[in-house]
Amino acid sequence: LHFTAESNGSKQTFKDFQEFFRRKLRGYKQGSIYQRNAIVNEMMTMGVNSMLSGPKTPVRALVGTGLGTVMRPVATILGAFGKSNDSVLRGAYANLGGMLEARNEAFTKAIADFKAYGFKEDGFRGYIKNRQDSEWQGVMDWAAQHGT
Repeated sequence: LHFTAESNGSKQTFKDFQEFFRRKLRGYKQGSIYQRNAIVNEMMTMGVNSMLSGPKTPVRALVGTGLGTVMRPVATILGAFGKSNDSVLRGAYANLGGMLEARNEAFTKAIADFKAYGFKEDGFRGYIKNRQDSEWQGVMDWAAQHGT
């Protein structure tokens, strides 16, 4: 109805709309530029996301970043012992103490967020749709009606 109203009854507008979705779904080549089809794009995105969200990724991030974060003040403490620099030593200990306090606060915040999980409609998995999500949903709807 929208396209009929917008086009004053011209069938060409709907044909253009159909062609747009056909090209978006199957891909096309215009001059020297090739636009890959939406199905391959979505499959590639799924493949990359599944590799990135594997169980090793968060472990590597935690070990790499966490270890590097903690070892920096430890190395400073060892260096300050060798040179007997009290102000640097106190600063490094304060840095480690701040990390321990932040860990406790972060754990408290995580527990509070978990307890509040039931009050959110979308839970932790909710997200905001962007233009690409809407376009992909439009392509899916079109394919369900007109695709083979």
